[in-house]
Amino acid sequence: MNLFRALLNPSGGILYHIKGFLYSQNLWLNFNKNLEKLLFAWRKFESPSGGVILIGSSGGYCLSPEWLVQYKEVVIVDPDPVAHKIFKEKYKPTDTNIISSDVKEVFVENGRPCDRSLQAVLSAYPEHDIVFCNIIGQLKFLYPDIRESLWVSFFRDLVESLKPRGFFSFHDRYSSSMRPDVEGYFKNYSTNRLTPEDFVRELYQTSASAITGSIIPRTAEVIDHCTAHFFSEYQAYFLSWQIVPKFYHCVEVVYEPGNKEA
Repeated sequence: MNLFRALLNPSGGILYHIKGFLYSQNLWLNFNKNLEKLLFAWRKFESPSGGVILIGSSGGYCLSPEWLVQYKEVVIVDPDPVAHKIFKEKYKPTDTNIISSDVKEVFVENGRPCDRSLQAVLSAYPEHDIVFCNIIGQLKFLYPDIRESLWVSFFRDLVESLKPRGFFSFHDRYSSSMRPDVEGYFKNYSTNRLTPEDFVRELYQTSASAITGSIIPRTAEVIDHCTAHFFSEYQAYFLSWQIVPKFYHCVEVVYEPGNKEA
């Protein structure tokens, strides 16, 4: 991803930093707190140890400082150079060592899904935990020419390869001007039980015909971020994230403990 796209892409970059500065300490607090609970459910240490790789870290607006400082080392991977500066400034007062990776593309090579660069990062830090920070739900908009079926196949293979090591991902499933019905903290859906159409009806009490692929929906439409089949074998938790006034993201959270003893 070139610098211009990294800074001005419609699902992140400068626009996302503006939202982070405006809303991370108010509108986002409930989402951040619920995400923190799930992060601690995945990994909790008695004392600081090891490291973590944050894929798509941005400025760290959604990540709990209390959870993150469990790690002695944090590797941030994000194509946006501004994100690295903001993240480092935010965590400068802590004892955590922040390392910037110079990898810009972790999911794509020559216009197709490819994990070569991602695997290079993971190999460089073989004992570190892995967190995908709301980047997977943006791929549809970052790379509109790549078919969904290619992403589904790619992530099924990637997830299988990461199982022994473990991982955590939070990513957009849908977004809309309508608030998703997740009853406060979360709803735990069996993703094999509900079709995407049934899922939309349950979350939004609306017809599946309201689903749109556009990044700018009409009133009462639901944007499909096309992540429904990436982690279909996992128990999934769903959080409501009011990202700006009158607009909400339905965020799916999945995690794999792996073989590591937390």
